Amino acid sequence: MSLINSLTEQSTFSFTGRINVLHSKTKQYFGSIHLIDGKITESSYKGQTGKDTLYTILIEDMTDSTPLKFVVEPELIEPGSFSYNVEEFKKDARTYYENFLATKKLKPPANLRLLVKGDFILAGPEVTGSEFQLLKIISDYSKVEDIYKESDQLEYQVTNSLVSLRKKGALRVYQP
Repeated sequence: MSLINSLTEQSTFSFTGRINVLHSKTKQYFGSIHLIDGKITESSYKGQTGKDTLYTILIEDMTDSTPLKFVVEPELIEPGSFSYNVEEFKKDARTYYENFLATKKLKPPANLRLLVKGDFILAGPEVTGSEFQLLKIISDYSKVEDIYKESDQLEYQVTNSLVSLRKKGALRVYQP
């Protein structure tokens, strides 16, 4: 059963407990989603926590990059760091997935190295907040693969910011 179906089913019954996220073949534990009265209150996946991990689980589930299985366990749950209605999540998930698909073809290869041009820092056009956060990461990590790992932004947001920075002339690209 998919993530969306599992969440929809449990929210219908105002479920309180957690949904464990496991590898479908090895049964390795990757994380969990906590629900109280059918609302998502906490999420963790592969060492990350917070609302954005729901989207990471969604993408891995929908793209089958990691075969996932969702196991429901009723139990008492402490209030989490957020309260997210499943219907809102489904609506936001559709938008996120569409953005993910649209930017997937624009994502640079993982082995490229990016550097910030010095003259851009001195006299380049203004950057947005997300572009600035990405410039900070690029100053520490030049490999594209590392930039995506280190960023707190969602994957499509990182891709959009990289494309925008490239158009503004902020980045120099090196191939290994």
